[in-house]
Amino acid sequence: IQNLNMLLKHIKSYYEEVQKQVIVMSLPKVLMMVHNFRTQEGLAEMQKLLLLVLGCAVQCDQRERFVEKMKQLTYEGMETMMNHIKDVTENTDKVLNLQWEELVEIPADDLEELTRKMSLHIRSLVSERDKQAMLITDMTQERDYFQSQAGGGGSQLIRKESFTATRQHLIVELNDFKAKLRKAKQELDDKVEQNIDLKSEIEEMQLALKEIRQENSSLVTEARSTRALRDENDILKERAGKASKLEFEIEILREKVKDVDFYKQRVEELRDDNKILHETKALVEEQLKKQEPDWMACWTSEKRIVDLNRKLQAMTQEHENDQRRIQSLSEKVSNLEFDKMQSMNESGNLAYQLEQARGNIDSGRMSILDESEESTLNRALRLEKENKRLQALMAKYQDATKTHEITQASMLELEKENQRLSNRVQQLQEHINKEKQSVLDFEQLSTDLAADRQRLESSLETARASSERRVQEMEQENNHLVKTIESLRERAKIGANEKVKAIEKENKVLSELVQDMTTKHHKLEYETKRLNEKIHDMEDSIHLAKEVQKDNSKLEKQNVLEKTVKQLELTCRKMETIEQSASDLEVENRQLKVQVENLKNLTQQLQQLEDDKTSSDMEITRLKRQIESLKKTCDRVANLEQDKLEAEKSAKRFQQALESMKASMRQSEKMEVVQMELESQLERVRSQLEVQKERLIVREREINEIEVENEELHTKVNHLVISNKRMQNLETDN
Repeated sequence: IQNLNMLLKHIKSYYEEVQKQVIVMSLPKVLMMVHNFRTQEGLAEMQKLLLLVLGCAVQCDQRERFVEKMKQLTYEGMETMMNHIKDVTENTDKVLNLQWEELVEIPADDLEELTRKMSLHIRSLVSERDKQAMLITDMTQERDYFQSQAGGGGSQLIRKESFTATRQHLIVELNDFKAKLRKAKQELDDKVEQNIDLKSEIEEMQLALKEIRQENSSLVTEARSTRALRDENDILKERAGKASKLEFEIEILREKVKDVDFYKQRVEELRDDNKILHETKALVEEQLKKQEPDWMACWTSEKRIVDLNRKLQAMTQEHENDQRRIQSLSEKVSNLEFDKMQSMNESGNLAYQLEQARGNIDSGRMSILDESEESTLNRALRLEKENKRLQALMAKYQDATKTHEITQASMLELEKENQRLSNRVQQLQEHINKEKQSVLDFEQLSTDLAADRQRLESSLETARASSERRVQEMEQENNHLVKTIESLRERAKIGANEKVKAIEKENKVLSELVQDMTTKHHKLEYETKRLNEKIHDMEDSIHLAKEVQKDNSKLEKQNVLEKTVKQLELTCRKMETIEQSASDLEVENRQLKVQVENLKNLTQQLQQLEDDKTSSDMEITRLKRQIESLKKTCDRVANLEQDKLEAEKSAKRFQQALESMKASMRQSEKMEVVQMELESQLERVRSQLEVQKERLIVREREINEIEVENEELHTKVNHLVISNKRMQNLETDN
């Protein structure tokens, strides 16, 4: 509280003694600020205190330092500070200037306004005086009342006792005072004479003081006019700096317009790519539709393969059973041969015994030998029949084994063909999955291109709106500068004669600045018109480019149709040749009924090879289209390199312009702030150039990647061509 009271006393003494001003508004209440600083009333008192401090800062000797700090604020903050400064310095309801008392002649308008405000101040002071008088009377009555209650009875007794003692003493003092009074009258007469002399001297001093006050008032008015001119000069300097900033921003907008042209070209290229992608998508869908019967054929072939596998299993089981029977029969044959050998040995022994017994045995026994011979002969005949039967069975089984081996070889061939067909089905499935993934990628890329297009259109609209807004702000600034110059001229006419020359010089400088600003404004208007004309020309060129693109798309579609027609003709010819070969094969199949199944399999293989060939032809066409798109991307890369060279040239030109601007800035010390801003903007431009260089580096990387992909595609094309040749060779062999 003590610090705030001391601050208010110093502020009041500064206004009264140094500035010759009186604070008319009510002083801020210290207790309210200390105890209720968070309420609206406390904040209002704090605002009063800050307003008085701002008036002291603006009107002191070090005001330039405070003004420089104010310049660092934003544009809105500076406007609010200027309004508060005007409220403190010019509003007589808050601070009253006492220099009007020193002026001998006052203008009529100022006198009327002064008298009106003085009457209001007098009324307010009278009302405050009456309030204070009423408060004083109330306070004195309360004081007397409390004193009478506190010491009522004791004071009356003391007065009665001391009255008689002090009466004589007062008489003596009265005589002394009368003597002193006589001496004082004599001294008073002497002093009256001295007073008359002093009055004459005072009148002379008052005349001299009036002259000095008049001179002081004139000097004060001149000082105020110079302060106002300085402030306005500072404001004009700031506006000149803003004008230079706006010029630089317009240059940036021009560069952005160039970027907009590039983005338009990019949008058109993306549209073309989107159209190509849609066409490729349609072609892929057609291919998928064409491959659906191949899928059905594959499913049917798989079913047939399953049936054949079942038949193979049944035949293998039968083969195993036959092998078992052959083993059992071979065992029986070996046993029979062993029995045959034994019987042959027995028959030989019997024949030998018969020969020996022929000479020794009598005729009576001839009947026994005949019987034994007959029995052996019969047994030998039976054994020979059994042997012949077994040899026939062996021949049959050998033929069966040979046929079984043939069937096994055919089964192995069928299994190999089955594996080949399953591998081909897997390859087709993988190819179809890849085609589906490529279709999805194309759809995603088309959506991305549409989003990029919308983003570029929005950026174009924002750039146009910002350029128009900047032009309007420049026009408003120009009008405001013209108004301020007119007000400065009017104030310069009202000022003193001694400072007219200096003010005229400043006005010349300001007029030159205004002329520069007007010329720059005219240049900016001309450039804006030129830019609008360029924009209209670009729109016309864009319209023509769109028409040309439509024509190109039509021609491309016609070329695609012609290519497809040629391909269909080739396929028809191939189908005719294939039909002829099929008829020949049918004749051969009729002639060779044993190899019917193998030939059917070969015809199926030929059909699959033809389908593969057609799919490979489609892939070759697709790869050719991709190669064409890659060539277009290479052309775009060349355009990007040209844009890079143009950007570097524009940067060099911009640096030369900056060097010329620096040379002109060195001549005038007043435009140092603008130079600093231009240097900062140069750094921004350099950073933008670095960003563009980085983008170009990224684009070059993308180009390298595209070239690698192009090489890969060329290798794929070569592989496909080689596979196509192999397929043709296989067809010729078949």
